[in-house]
Amino acid sequence: MKLFFRLLLLFSCVFPVNGWAACHRDVDDRVSVSTIVLPTQLLVNSTPYAPGEILYDSGYLAGSESEVAILDCNALYFIGFFYQSAPQTGQATGNYVYPTTVPGIGVRVFTHNQTGPYDFLRAISNEWVKGYGSTAQSDHTMRGSAYRLQLVTTGGNIASGELNLPSPLARVEFREHRDASSQGDIVSQLNVTSTSIDVRALGCTADVASLNFAMGDILVAAFDATGKAGEVQQQVILNCEPGTNVSLAVIAAAPAQGDTANNTGIALSNAGSEGVAKGVGVQLNLRGADYDSGANGIPINTPLQLCASHRTVDGEKGYRYFSGDVHNPDGCQRSVTLNFNANYYRTLPTVTPGRANAAGTLNLTYN
Repeated sequence: MKLFFRLLLLFSCVFPVNGWAACHRDVDDRVSVSTIVLPTQLLVNSTPYAPGEILYDSGYLAGSESEVAILDCNALYFIGFFYQSAPQTGQATGNYVYPTTVPGIGVRVFTHNQTGPYDFLRAISNEWVKGYGSTAQSDHTMRGSAYRLQLVTTGGNIASGELNLPSPLARVEFREHRDASSQGDIVSQLNVTSTSIDVRALGCTADVASLNFAMGDILVAAFDATGKAGEVQQQVILNCEPGTNVSLAVIAAAPAQGDTANNTGIALSNAGSEGVAKGVGVQLNLRGADYDSGANGIPINTPLQLCASHRTVDGEKGYRYFSGDVHNPDGCQRSVTLNFNANYYRTLPTVTPGRANAAGTLNLTYN
């Protein structure tokens, strides 16, 4: 009789499952939000700017949360520093400055203490950067999040207009991959309270580039009564951004010899040369804007304020705005007429006949 034994072998196998972590904000933590109160008005010059001049600087504004924990990121996680909406989502114009809706003005945003290998100053740059994970899982705690916003010139002329910024404006996020739709969370965000800034480009344009006063022939005897002779009028029309400050100076003009009528007498060209009249100069008068010289003449090489608006300068944030009625500021208005007249003025007791030409430069300054 044969006995048979059957042996039942049971194999027990354990197959480990490698689970990948997924970046996420701690359930008890909220996004840290920095809120910047932007100005409602910004005064700039209409003349060309070099790139990089800071027109407004908010300084660093702390976030709403003192700590935000990001947990369970895998070793290959990424951190994103991004703007939220166009046109800032495009390419920088240089030095981390991104375009705005007003040509010539860009925006630059810095973050601070955004944890991991990037817990220092960093510009929002619309890029993903590699995280600092070295193990299967990596946790981070962001402390003291803050944002700083600057409005920066991009070069060239700035025109008046509405500068619009979206809110939220920028964010920092932790993701498993280089994609905002990948697993992960936003840790901090920048909001702005004024999404529309009234930009006023202060300046004027003149309707003529030069003035020519054709005095004609003047008899020496014409000076006997008042010491003055001849009078020719010319007009300059300025087209201005309302609220522009305008000043004027007569430059590149030498004072006449003798009685210069309180420095208002301009010397004749080639004075003292043969064939040039002696004992006489040219006097220029002006009436327009908030200035009226009457018949007293314009002092040469002396700046004269023609019109001025009331403004406030924020020394901390570095910007200007109208301190009166922002919609109807004082100062020069949209159209300003400057009425000039020129006459000869006797500078010595005796006037000798001859050529009597004179030249000078009218320097108009707008700001």
